[in-house]
Amino acid sequence: DIPRFSGPLSIVYTVIAIFSRITQTNIATLVTSIICCVVLVVLKEINLRYKDRMKGIPLPSELIVLILGTIVSHFASLEHRYNVKVVGVIPTGLPKPRVPRVSLLGQVAPDCVAISLVSFFYSLAIAKLYAKKYAYAIDASQELIAYGTSNLFGSFFS
Repeated sequence: DIPRFSGPLSIVYTVIAIFSRITQTNIATLVTSIICCVVLVVLKEINLRYKDRMKGIPLPSELIVLILGTIVSHFASLEHRYNVKVVGVIPTGLPKPRVPRVSLLGQVAPDCVAISLVSFFYSLAIAKLYAKKYAYAIDASQELIAYGTSNLFGSFFS
């Protein structure tokens, strides 16, 4: 396991920790990851090259990789033969709502701030793209309130 670091040089310490454990890498997991990345790049190129012929509907490359990876993992028994970690059974439906554990706030707060800012600005950029394309105005404050409200609501179901 890679330890978690915080502070100004946390990325440097994380990279050092990763490379100090490089000999412990599961080769089957590494090969699977490389193949998935190559397939994603190839499908992205296909989407770019043939976007006119596909009438603006791109191939869902992430979904294709997910389905192919699941099928290959199952039929090649990657979990049992090569000790590749898999997600396992995913429960159906929504979990029962419950109050999030406040005791974890100190551990997750720094990461939450960074992740929430990056994801908000990403979704705002996409919203601005669609607003420009379809000629309507968006309000960044309203988007932030909606994003925060949806994340707050979602926190009761995780």
